Amino acid sequence: MQLKSYYEQRLEPSQAVLAQPPSEAWPCGHYDAVIMNVDPTFKWPHSHLEAIYA
Repeated sequence: MQLKSYYEQRLEPSQAVLAQPPSEAWPCGHYDAVIMNVDPTFKWPHSHLEAIYA
């Protein structure tokens, strides 16, 4: 995943996101929490956080 700097409008270094399926050790799986905006009409932080449940 690659982030865009809010203040300087430049790309930050890439970061890995962990995601593992359920197993004996992790019955619900194991993953990093991520909040991201994929809608270009929303501008953080002015648009706040909203959720769309499918």
